Amino acid sequence: MAQNDYGWWYIKNGTVDWSFTGMAENPYGWWYLTNGTVDWNYEGMAENPLGWWYIKNGTVDWNFTGMAQNQYGWWYLTNGGVNWNFTGTIEQGGSIFNVVNGYAGS
Repeated sequence: MAQNDYGWWYIKNGTVDWSFTGMAENPYGWWYLTNGTVDWNYEGMAENPLGWWYIKNGTVDWNFTGMAQNQYGWWYLTNGGVNWNFTGTIEQGGSIFNVVNGYAGS
């Protein structure tokens, strides 16, 4: 990633990679990018080599604890990341989730 006056960009082979969508890291943390630039409006789950994370305003929301959904189903997250060690029942937003190893199904 590199920054200029217009934002943060995903650079590949010396140029902006306009096709890149996903998480990338710079010295300030992990960010979610859409079409090669930080997506400040993105909110939801995303994956990097360290696992699945809850993204808010384009970066990992380290304060998020609760249930979130991605294309694979519902997950229990603690401090922004999937809590693979959690097994139990969670109530959130009027729904009850039976969570096993961080996963509550689809």
